[in-house]
Amino acid sequence: MTTTITGALGIDNIQAATGSVLQVVSATSNGSLSTNSTSFVDLITCNITPKSTSSKILVTFNSGMGYQNTANVGFRAHYTIFRDSTDLGNGDNGHTGTYVHTINYNDIYVVGNCHELDSPSTTSQITYKIKVRVDVSSAVIDFGWKGKDSITLMEIAG
Repeated sequence: MTTTITGALGIDNIQAATGSVLQVVSATSNGSLSTNSTSFVDLITCNITPKSTSSKILVTFNSGMGYQNTANVGFRAHYTIFRDSTDLGNGDNGHTGTYVHTINYNDIYVVGNCHELDSPSTTSQITYKIKVRVDVSSAVIDFGWKGKDSITLMEIAG
């Protein structure tokens, strides 16, 4: 670690140890989306400007979901994380943290989440966005139900 201290007011330059958390930003929404879309749609967005090109960004997402399934069929709710226009997930199947939900009745509350450790290699502002979809159009998901959707971005020193 390198530290340069100058002047009466303190530190001008600090190089944080690898793995240190440099900054945390987050965003929440209150039940802003009800969807039966089989194509990914925007749910929540958050911006961060990394301090170093060697930093990693840990992206975490949580949502309380209400479930309405008028056809009483099993379905999957898929999430994916975008960095600007780049999908960090697994194409149409969404992210590794895809929540699988199969039941035969209505009005169920579940919690879904996903996460990604990204290496954006930039010091320009980045927009991270969570997108969601279902794979059966008769299954309606109310995101943020009985709570909030949240996204948290943590910059980790590389």
